[in-house]
Amino acid sequence: MKLVIAEKPSVAKDIASVIGASTLKDKYYEGNNYIVSWAVGHLLTLKMPEMYNAFYEKWKLEDLPIVPKPFEYYILKNTQTQFKVLNDLWKRQDVDTIICGTDAGREGELIFRLIANRINVKKNMQRLWISSMTEEAISEGFKNLKPLSNYDNLYFSALARQQADWLVGINATRLYSIKAKSKLTSGRVQTPTLNLIVQRHKEINEHKKSYYYNIVADFNSFKAIYYDNDNNSKLEKTIATDLISKIENSFRVDEIKSEEKKIDRPLLYDLTTLQREANKKYSYSASETLDIIQALYEKWKIVTYPRTDSSHLSEDMISTAKELLASIKENNIFNSQKFTVSVENMQIDKRNFDNKKVSDHHAIIPTKNISKVNLSELSEKEKNVLEMITLRFLASFSSPYFYIENELILYSGNYLFKAKSNTIKNLGWKEVLIDENKSSENIDFSNIKKSDVLTASNIVLDEKEVTPPKPYTEDTLLSAMENCKKYLDATSKEFLSKGIGTPATRAEVIEKLLQTGYIKREKRNLIPTDKGINFINIVDEKLKSIEISADWEEKFTFIEKGTLSVADFLTDIEKYITEIINSKTSIDHTLFAKKLISYGKCPLCSSDILEGKNNYYCSNYKNDCGFSISKIIAQKELTNKNIDDLIKKGSTAKIKGFKSKSGKPFEAKLQLQNGKVVFLFDN
Repeated sequence: MKLVIAEKPSVAKDIASVIGASTLKDKYYEGNNYIVSWAVGHLLTLKMPEMYNAFYEKWKLEDLPIVPKPFEYYILKNTQTQFKVLNDLWKRQDVDTIICGTDAGREGELIFRLIANRINVKKNMQRLWISSMTEEAISEGFKNLKPLSNYDNLYFSALARQQADWLVGINATRLYSIKAKSKLTSGRVQTPTLNLIVQRHKEINEHKKSYYYNIVADFNSFKAIYYDNDNNSKLEKTIATDLISKIENSFRVDEIKSEEKKIDRPLLYDLTTLQREANKKYSYSASETLDIIQALYEKWKIVTYPRTDSSHLSEDMISTAKELLASIKENNIFNSQKFTVSVENMQIDKRNFDNKKVSDHHAIIPTKNISKVNLSELSEKEKNVLEMITLRFLASFSSPYFYIENELILYSGNYLFKAKSNTIKNLGWKEVLIDENKSSENIDFSNIKKSDVLTASNIVLDEKEVTPPKPYTEDTLLSAMENCKKYLDATSKEFLSKGIGTPATRAEVIEKLLQTGYIKREKRNLIPTDKGINFINIVDEKLKSIEISADWEEKFTFIEKGTLSVADFLTDIEKYITEIINSKTSIDHTLFAKKLISYGKCPLCSSDILEGKNNYYCSNYKNDCGFSISKIIAQKELTNKNIDDLIKKGSTAKIKGFKSKSGKPFEAKLQLQNGKVVFLFDN
């Protein structure tokens, strides 16, 4: 009998149906010599300091650094029942083989190994490694099971990441929280990411308005711009004003250049690129996009494994790609028949198929199931993201975009002017991914010949403001996290190939920064709060260093390749956190003191009304004033306006969405009567 452990119940169900384990029992499936059960994400996690020793419950500087030797794990309270199921199944006498069926990646490996370590009963161990949840992929995966030991280094890499994050997160959070007398969470990736946002905010605030000037000759059908001897068209005002007075309105055509150029097809999607473009196109957060793709992968089985950093396919997938493209075209998915790309002319080369550029998983592409699913059953967001993935797949196999770059060289005396335009020769992949925001300016130079002398309708100074830096959006922040080399010095750039965080964790980092109140969303922009700015100003340079965080991601790769041990890496982390703790940083704790905001006056005693976690309450509560307004009434969460109306007007407009104890919906007004909130009905 073989026991398969999946990461989630839904995945276990899909695996069980493919391998014939058709009988559902108590939290597992059985049949055809297989048992299939599941974890629910992480069943075990690292112990908190106070679980090692009770004296760690009080946060004290003298206890730092806290470095467990060894690290210990405990079973989460809400997963104890499922762990017992796995423990009992694992120890069954008729079970001789355990198959790791958790997600095929670093975290999935860690989830399974922690379970295996806790149960600690040695049996034959195998690994299921699949990149999509289709029946075909699952079936093929079971035909090609690998020894679990092949993935030992992947597990060690995940273990190093988890324990390093614990060491930095626990110690740095306690260090700065104690000194600031306020909870200040810190993390290996979180703090450098916050630093990026704060530094950008600083650049914007320090930007001083300035201008540059172009000298523009307008010939009605086109415009030409002056360039100096250094091929620079952006001039200071005094220089530009002096020059324009010397330029005569007689322009000799010196040269007409035409050069064919191309822009190659876009690469297939990796997770970060897809998250960025979904944010740019639909304003979806990185976390939201990941949830959508996960549903397309697990629930609908119409895209491949999402948590990938690869934008290529393996070289043995050429026939798969051809079949998929043919199916998409044949079924006219997302109106694909209107595009010229086809199996007959699809581009098959290293740009799409390259084993050296595929890590644990290949790029995100649709699966063959896309032609079997009724797309009208998908949510609007699921459909939008699926369309992005499908059209990117088609575009990546289309031909390059070819255009003719035309350049007109003119002289007024010795003063050089240039006019440029592009003429489309072949749309290629842009036929599929048309950028509606960018129109191609096609200017016809065909009537102009060399040596012609032209007269401009006017020659003017064109004033342009120097563009200030823009706040980060999730799109641009993800890009910065992935491509952090631009923030590093030349020496670091030579050896660092990784960004900070991973495709699977970057969305979580952004959400954590929002939840902790270090940043806020203003429309699509991510803006640091005073708390976030103050924290970055007092935190140690090492902790907010992009370089150090990127270096660690590189070292996780070394561990995965077997060239660095977990012990050596964690020794470096311990030295690093000890240096931070020993630095004599003093913090003005008043910077982080909670600012209490009054939302109005208490109707019972006229004291200030303050906001709590679950309610709005009277600040005079210590003297027994019991005034309070719950944020949720009759299962309906009140809006800020509802609260404001109650406090300042004494009543609200009619509110929909209340539910009675029996679950029956109703609507009513709310009113304050003698300091109590009551319902008001029309009758």
